[in-house]
Amino acid sequence: MSLCQPGNGKFSCGSCCGLFNLKLDQHQYHRILKERTSEFEKETDLSKPYTFAVYRKQREIKENVFEKKDLSTYNCPFLGYLNESEKQLGCLIHPSRTKDPKSQNFSFYGASICLGYECKNMESPLVHDWEKFLSSLELDSLRYSNLASDHITLSYIEKFFSENNIPPAVFFSEHYELVKKLVLHRFRDSENDALTNLTSFELDYIQSGDSLSALADRLKLDRNSEFFAEMEEIKKKKLLPPIIQGQ
Repeated sequence: MSLCQPGNGKFSCGSCCGLFNLKLDQHQYHRILKERTSEFEKETDLSKPYTFAVYRKQREIKENVFEKKDLSTYNCPFLGYLNESEKQLGCLIHPSRTKDPKSQNFSFYGASICLGYECKNMESPLVHDWEKFLSSLELDSLRYSNLASDHITLSYIEKFFSENNIPPAVFFSEHYELVKKLVLHRFRDSENDALTNLTSFELDYIQSGDSLSALADRLKLDRNSEFFAEMEEIKKKKLLPPIIQGQ
């Protein structure tokens, strides 16, 4: 169990492999993942690792026609589907599949980086809370990847509740519906427009001091919306003077 692979077989995260750096819509993302998986199964032999290099070169040529959001960000063609249901994403040459601890050396980054990398959300003290929370939502792997890797938005949510003296155990339970509305708000316009993350290692250049404003700007929240008002109420309660017994 991990934020990358929750273990439910329904979805997983592949954002660190640069998938969202390609300018594709959701149907194209699914199609390219199916193509990678199918070609890998047909053209490679796990007992002959050199076939991985041949596959990689062929896929890089094919995918070079797709426009990128950032030319310096690599999109790894070894990211594909791990099961027949085409729901769970993962590395097609991960050692758990190849039984070779160095098999990812055929990738662009190499085994040491691929196996050693942990995104910002995995470094978070609340990683297991977010894993449980996101796993409770009805998501496919593309949406899950988009949320699990969005450490900026999730950190803003954490900061908002922390500043208002609400511990994680409380906001993940008593404010579950509000947190759910916040994380799913990024999909409000369309499934295609929502897949905006480039990778899981994006930097936060804003770092606003006001957590509510930062969250509103990040998610483009309507200040007149019902759940923005709900957050304002939470903030107001913190500012109210404590009730003294006997008054």
